Amino acid sequence: MKYVVLIDFTEEGLRAVGNSPQRAAAFRSHVESVGGTVIQVYWTLGRHDGILTMDVPDEASAAAALLNLDRGGYVHAEAMRAFDAHEFETVLEKIEGL
Repeated sequence: MKYVVLIDFTEEGLRAVGNSPQRAAAFRSHVESVGGTVIQVYWTLGRHDGILTMDVPDEASAAAALLNLDRGGYVHAEAMRAFDAHEFETVLEKIEGL
């Protein structure tokens, strides 16, 4: 299951922004420990401070990884389930009348 995650620094996260790459590496390790993979991490300018993509085996693994990320107090994360073309075709097959 792929997820796109929007990241917003907390005030504490901004004060410790210099350690952000190390925290991202720790998050990557945690995701791997639940059987997933962080595909990419980007720090961004604009409304959100970062974005990451990850692939995890199930929703429980996604929830565990994201709760672990948020509980550090440096960021707030908003996750969105992402579908590749094949997965989205499966969704469309379940819509009546298409």
